[in-house]
Amino acid sequence: MLAETVGALAGHDINVIATLGSSLKNPHAGTERPNPRPDDTEVRFVPFVPLGQLLDRADLVVGSGGAGTVLGTLAHGLPMVLWPQGADQPINAARAAAAGTAITVDNAASVSPAVRKMLTDSEFRSRAETVAAENNRRLSPADVIARIAAA
Repeated sequence: MLAETVGALAGHDINVIATLGSSLKNPHAGTERPNPRPDDTEVRFVPFVPLGQLLDRADLVVGSGGAGTVLGTLAHGLPMVLWPQGADQPINAARAAAAGTAITVDNAASVSPAVRKMLTDSEFRSRAETVAAENNRRLSPADVIARIAAA
């Protein structure tokens, strides 16, 4: 799935950071890889990196829709292209799409048009920023606990 997704991003004149998960045994971790097709897409494969360290430099996230990725991405006000694979991912992707912050796809061929739309339609980014601002106005977990304890 990773190879298909990275291949679908070719031709967008973008830089891609592809995370390989927590396996440090992957021989491509931390290396530049040849592009799937000759184009202007640069791809760097890295082992597990906390998402917060990557999102400050991102314009959008392409992923499978895990809860941590969706919530972290929304906290940073970024739009998403999500290709859910199982577990809670289809639900998370559907909710993000319903909120106007994501496009959900079901195959590699749909990734490229969705990315193109994300990069050219500012409405997704605007909605993701609105969701981030709304969440920032809510009480923090520590504040909720303090209120419960005081009651």
